[in-house]
Amino acid sequence: MGWLLKRNESETAEADAASDAPDHPALAGLGEPELEAVRAASQVRKFAPGDVLAEAGLPDPALFLVLEGEVGLLCPRGDRLDLAGTVGPGGTVGGPVHPARPPRSTAAVARGGVTCLVLAAEDLAALPEGPMAALSRGLAAVADGRAEALLTREAETAGRTLAVARRARALLEQRQAVCEGSDMVKKIVAGVPALPMYASRLAAVLQEDQSSASDVVGLAKLDPSLAAVVLKTVNSPYYNLQNKVTDLQHAVVLLGFDQVYQLVMAAGMATTMPNTPEFRELQLHANAVSFIAMEVGRLAGVDKPASLATLGLLHDIGMSVVLLLKEQYPHLAVFLGMLEPGKLGSMLLERWQIPPAFCQAVMYQHHPDILPPDELPESCRNQTAALYVAHLCYDHLRGRSESELPVLFLPEYLEAAGLQAPDLETLVRRRLLPALAQRRANFPEPMRRFFTECENRLGPR
Repeated sequence: MGWLLKRNESETAEADAASDAPDHPALAGLGEPELEAVRAASQVRKFAPGDVLAEAGLPDPALFLVLEGEVGLLCPRGDRLDLAGTVGPGGTVGGPVHPARPPRSTAAVARGGVTCLVLAAEDLAALPEGPMAALSRGLAAVADGRAEALLTREAETAGRTLAVARRARALLEQRQAVCEGSDMVKKIVAGVPALPMYASRLAAVLQEDQSSASDVVGLAKLDPSLAAVVLKTVNSPYYNLQNKVTDLQHAVVLLGFDQVYQLVMAAGMATTMPNTPEFRELQLHANAVSFIAMEVGRLAGVDKPASLATLGLLHDIGMSVVLLLKEQYPHLAVFLGMLEPGKLGSMLLERWQIPPAFCQAVMYQHHPDILPPDELPESCRNQTAALYVAHLCYDHLRGRSESELPVLFLPEYLEAAGLQAPDLETLVRRRLLPALAQRRANFPEPMRRFFTECENRLGPR
């Protein structure tokens, strides 16, 4: 019987060599001479859980053909490493050293037991031309297959993410509809003290194409309370200036149009809410976001950074209303907690006759957490993007890392806001903080203190 026939010695040797050959897709197309050369230049190595195969920031020490187990690719994020992907059996880590090839961007670490066929950099360089060319073709085929699989997985993930985001949007819009359709909510909004006339007029002036510092002075002539607010605030401990400012024109020259505009709007907002610790904290938050938003506008090169400062001041007015209502109607706390602050704020701003662009951006301010920019109305897309980025910067300055924040579509929103930065950390440390430091001397005392504390918390750049 055939299966009892004894093989000759040459057949046995060839079979044993074939069984010793590592089973990896990159070697599948190699002939026996090429495979023998690769086998002679390599070694099979086992790695324990946590063993580092390659470090981030350094050239690849070797080519690792993964035979068993899983290798994690860890991306540096500040003082820690985040898992960026994995390489399983049939995958590769590292490759031939090339002068034009940049250092690794990820660290490769064994996740559990891992077995690899390892070709050290010097052994790869010493491979004859024929085996090296055959191995390169095999590696390219593996890379192509992996790239195609990644693209397919990315498309599937993007589809699922967008479906979840749209469901979240539907739930958010349901909460907005509760605000818009409730007679009780409308009655409550109507009871909130009106924004001073000078603040509403100034917000309208800012939307005009040719607005300038002279418009602030012109408004003050029509409404003396505007000049009174500016001079009272500038000369108070809030600014802590060494020399007294005697007229509005002097204040505009000293602080600049954007700064005076921000001051006026902040003072107007303060008159609408009670002077309690909760509201003072919310006002401090709004002022900080306002200063950041104005600087974001400058960094992005927008025509009127002060308009983004206004948006920062107004963005949490809906939350202020919720707090006010909970104080007045404690028995309705559960219902009030279900209201959507963005929509509530937008309704109040419409009642105050604030320009529609501000109202829309306030209403859509939470959408960037769950939706890409192209899902937002074009009329408020750029303003909403700038407000979203400014709020992320504020949260980061307060000590929250990027991984803790809603940054699913951050690259798209940076682009929509007109900003260039690879990540939030770089934007804050390399661009925002230096820009704020240049203007800090003209900031109100609370803002100077706030940004100084944030810089100290983040440490040296």
